Amino acid sequence: MCRPMQPDFSLSMTYPDGEDRPPVCDSSAILSAFNMSALASEYMKRPLKWRRQAGTRGRNWAATEPPIHIYKYRQIVAADLQSIDRTRQLLVHGRIWFADPSSLNDLHDMHFKLELDPNPQVRRDWVKRNAHLLPQMSPAQRLQEQQRLMRASLTPELESAFTADMDANMGVFCASQDPRNEPMWAHYAADHQGICVQLDTSQDELSLLLKKVQYSTQFPILRIPHSSNEDQEHFLFKSTEWAYEREWRVVVPRNRFSVELRPPTIAGVILGTRSSEATRSAVEALNGERVKLRRPPFKIYQAAQHKDRYGVRITEIRA
Repeated sequence: MCRPMQPDFSLSMTYPDGEDRPPVCDSSAILSAFNMSALASEYMKRPLKWRRQAGTRGRNWAATEPPIHIYKYRQIVAADLQSIDRTRQLLVHGRIWFADPSSLNDLHDMHFKLELDPNPQVRRDWVKRNAHLLPQMSPAQRLQEQQRLMRASLTPELESAFTADMDANMGVFCASQDPRNEPMWAHYAADHQGICVQLDTSQDELSLLLKKVQYSTQFPILRIPHSSNEDQEHFLFKSTEWAYEREWRVVVPRNRFSVELRPPTIAGVILGTRSSEATRSAVEALNGERVKLRRPPFKIYQAAQHKDRYGVRITEIRA
């Protein structure tokens, strides 16, 4: 009946690693697909100081504006070439991955309950707007099909089709606002042996699409059909059981591709409390690769346990 987001979403992609590897685009292509090129251009023309002042500092979860820094927790295995290559994609090339919903660890993530709009006029208007999607048929058959759609009820088959469409076509990038979150270090960074990558949102226009996840005891609802100017953000809701993650995300109607951020966006790498010397050496080597590509080096930090209280402290490693 309708898609959760615009159905004509298209991106200009390249295949820098070969056509057998996932495609890549930059942030400007994403903003262009959302018809936000002018806003993105104006944002990036502003002084960096202004862009930073527009963001939220620290870990103030009550703030409505995106934070200046968001964090991606990652596992890294220094002896595994595939693991190093995946880390290289992020740390050296600044590429973030847009995953499909079925790959997320929250079984309910980006799922929803469907509701049919009770207003018959809304349903009639939607059918008229989308009449061109009906197959070729006689005028009488077309009218009959339109009337059937206006009376449509939500069947298990229809709900299943919507969920399948979401898994097949929606993509999400997730990050946390909190670099000292011990459960996050345990769950996503190999029990404190991995790393946490600091992203500076003021350095890239993709931050204009960042949305804060809403944690709720109520399952999200998607109303169909809905008007084109109705903002439905069912994809931002998660159970309160996940509230500790303090997550921000970007959601687009495409998945299994990378977005290459502007080089200064990769601002720092935090080594886990239990990270090895091999991990540190691997991160330093990847930083060196950045420099060879004339990209600004990122700062390297070390996480450690507090000695006299619960929590993690983070200090910069000076060369």
